[in-house]
Amino acid sequence: MVAEERKTGTWELLKTSPLKNYQIVVAKYLAALVLLFFSLIPTLVYYFSIVQLGDTIGNIDSAGFFGAYIGLFLVGALFAAVGLFSSCITSNQIVSFVVAVFLSFLLYGGISALAVLASGDLAVLLTGLGTDFHYEQMGRGVIVSENIYYFLGMILSFWFVHGF
Repeated sequence: MVAEERKTGTWELLKTSPLKNYQIVVAKYLAALVLLFFSLIPTLVYYFSIVQLGDTIGNIDSAGFFGAYIGLFLVGALFAAVGLFSSCITSNQIVSFVVAVFLSFLLYGGISALAVLASGDLAVLLTGLGTDFHYEQMGRGVIVSENIYYFLGMILSFWFVHGF
């Protein structure tokens, strides 16, 4: 998001505008969230199809479905923050992509894999740090504030780590 603009020189053009660096970065992040939101909207057709085509019309776990959608949006928002972070710390778009994919993989599956190897309190801590743990809870239709705080905390962490 930022790496290619630095490489082509358009970042300097953006910096000449009356906007601060953090405003530009937040606008890019919000644009990514809008893209994510509009990417998820067409998939709601599947929900309405399943509701109508089921043996008993409306016999579907709507809480689990919408919990999974909210969780999917939050996972996407976290991965967008990771991508923005990696784009801000590198000047090459390909390196930024590789770093973002690697960090996203670590957040989603890598921490849980380490939790399997650990035991006791460390395993519980590592499980709680994994993105998949919080997404799976939301996929069951259980939207607990702990899960929302996890995603918001991780997103804000990646925002502040790169320092705008």
